[in-house]
Amino acid sequence: MSYDRVLAAQPQLFEAQVNLGTALLASRRPGDAFASYDKAVRIRPDDADALNGRANALFELKRFEEAAGDYERVLRRDPEHAYVAGNLVFSRLHCCDWRFLNEDRERLKTAISQSKPVVNPFQNLALSVSASAQKTMRRTLGRRQISCRAKTALERRAL
Repeated sequence: MSYDRVLAAQPQLFEAQVNLGTALLASRRPGDAFASYDKAVRIRPDDADALNGRANALFELKRFEEAAGDYERVLRRDPEHAYVAGNLVFSRLHCCDWRFLNEDRERLKTAISQSKPVVNPFQNLALSVSASAQKTMRRTLGRRQISCRAKTALERRAL
């Protein structure tokens, strides 16, 4: 990967570490992604995107308790960070940590009613019996995907 060449020359380059982690996670290499995100977190310990990426890698590695800790840190820095609240709930559930389940469900329910991207529709199936909540999350996810595709297309045109 070209990130490897950049990081060989500048290992403290935060953006390259995060981007490499994202590429590795998308390539289904969560162990390598974790290592890259971990380096990014050491460079900028309070960066929500780096913490979220590391948490996602930890989740894929089935290190759910550690993932939950990082998701909690993300939410303390950025309470509106997309899908982190849902990922936190599922990390806790994988650890059989039910202490916050009722309050988490209420928080997600409130955010869903406001069309905030807090949980993906598939996760929501396990948390909610409400068909209207499921429909809202499906629409919210669809809007975000269309927005991301449009943004990517505009970025490509700018090149």
